[in-house]
Amino acid sequence: FTIMYIKEFGKINYIYTFNKRTNIKRFHMKIKGLITACEVLYNSNYIVLKIMKQYNGSFSGAISIIHLKKKTIEKIKRSSLFKDYTISPHDDSIILNGKHGLYSYSPFSKKLEKILSRKKIGSFGARSTDLQAFLSPNKQSILLLKGSGGSYNAKVMTSKSSKYLSSITSSSEVFWLNNETIIYRTGSPGYFSVKSYNIVKGISKTILKGSYNTNLCYSVYAKFITFLKDQVIFVYDVRQNKTIALGIEGEDVYF
Repeated sequence: FTIMYIKEFGKINYIYTFNKRTNIKRFHMKIKGLITACEVLYNSNYIVLKIMKQYNGSFSGAISIIHLKKKTIEKIKRSSLFKDYTISPHDDSIILNGKHGLYSYSPFSKKLEKILSRKKIGSFGARSTDLQAFLSPNKQSILLLKGSGGSYNAKVMTSKSSKYLSSITSSSEVFWLNNETIIYRTGSPGYFSVKSYNIVKGISKTILKGSYNTNLCYSVYAKFITFLKDQVIFVYDVRQNKTIALGIEGEDVYF
């Protein structure tokens, strides 16, 4: 049971891991810049950071792919300073918006593969540097998301059709539960909700209604969703369609 965490000292970030079973803390490396996003790949020793740096009054952004055990860093320059990528939890590929379309990059094979052309995306993401794409488990459907600050436009594309999805208010609280269903946060500050949407039936379902915060999180393997109802942690079992109140107060819940 290993926890990865980062300590910030000025403009330098120190990356550590802590093993709860052995109580061993290990320093891995340090990296410069302001971290605007951080994610751990599900099936490996990789972490992905979005780094913003300033030089001579100008800012630049890059994605840093770090292998903790090998202590290697691979950088991908980006025009956006903030998160403009997603991680596909089913194969740990990184989904990027590029000049000619959407690409899937594998840190393992180092291969870059186009998954959707700019022509098929159309005008939806034409001028958006922060366009994010979420692939369904079978990679046959894709959710496109653009916007910021709690206001997003969304478009679901399949091999047969495309449709717009309104009311998504967080790019970090969007997940595919299966090949047909998306779960996401909606609402406004002080009254957020959690909804699911079936792209085949075109039906939405409210799982949680009216919360100060949700902090929606999904475990791909356990098929559990966690969210907050006014700071109390709830678990939703996807397989049994059942919500369980843990009776524990919390702020951030992760798998």
